[in-house]
Amino acid sequence: MNESPRERVWVVTRIDEGRVTEADVFDNGSDAENFAGEMSVDTDNLTGLFQVLESSLHSRSLEKDISVPKPLERLVGALYNDLALGGDTGKAAKYIAAHKPELIEEADRAAREHLIDILKEKGLLV
Repeated sequence: MNESPRERVWVVTRIDEGRVTEADVFDNGSDAENFAGEMSVDTDNLTGLFQVLESSLHSRSLEKDISVPKPLERLVGALYNDLALGGDTGKAAKYIAAHKPELIEEADRAAREHLIDILKEKGLLV
């Protein structure tokens, strides 16, 4: 099974009377350490032990940070605008307007192939 990179998180647990009674999750280790330290000094209102654990966020969303179609649509739209304003390039702008879905699909294919080539060059893909 291919494992995708997991996002690192830090969990601050509050242990009171031998059991975890609270947990706060942070995306930054220093913030978690600072929070645990602050909570540990506030002995007037809190009891228990605060502990920082490093963990991983498991998510079903494998492509949560990658969105290719929208940027490609913007790219084709921007190219259309540039050509439409250029005067003698009106034919190219009309072509883009008439064939936008196919051009986006072709740009998507070309971008995918280019990224695969980069990963192969770096030895990250065979």
